[in-house]
Amino acid sequence: MPTPLHEAFSRRAIATIQQLLSPATLGDSCPAQLSNMLQQVDSFGSPTLRLGTSRHEPDETLCHPQAPITTFVMEVSHAQKRRALKYLAYDYIVRSGGLIHAMLGLDLEYRGSKAATVSLWRVARDTLEDGRPLLKHEKVLSEQVSAPHTYSTSFPP
Repeated sequence: MPTPLHEAFSRRAIATIQQLLSPATLGDSCPAQLSNMLQQVDSFGSPTLRLGTSRHEPDETLCHPQAPITTFVMEVSHAQKRRALKYLAYDYIVRSGGLIHAMLGLDLEYRGSKAATVSLWRVARDTLEDGRPLLKHEKVLSEQVSAPHTYSTSFPP
């Protein structure tokens, strides 16, 4: 069961991502067509995703309304899930057949620390020696960050 800190952090992270996708943040360097598409990307919360024999409920998802499945998932790890992030990234990305393009993992230190680790996995495609395509996932970011303040475990934060 997610803690109030877990929930608050998930919501703040998604709000920040959505703000980064806004026309005001993207500015004039972003083509109008792409800017219009990004404006339609919305949070779809924590749906149950069935991927082959796996079933997951990500902490948050982002999706364009015309996409057949959510294309971005976010997992905020707690002690039990910390080591599982790379396996979750595999499940989401590879078992979706590449329809889920990326997974953001946020590993929070809950014991009064200001540290968190941000990791990003994305879909990667390769070719086997016999020419068949190979779908895999790759970690493209792993960065430890510090929050300007510690989060309270009481709600609201």
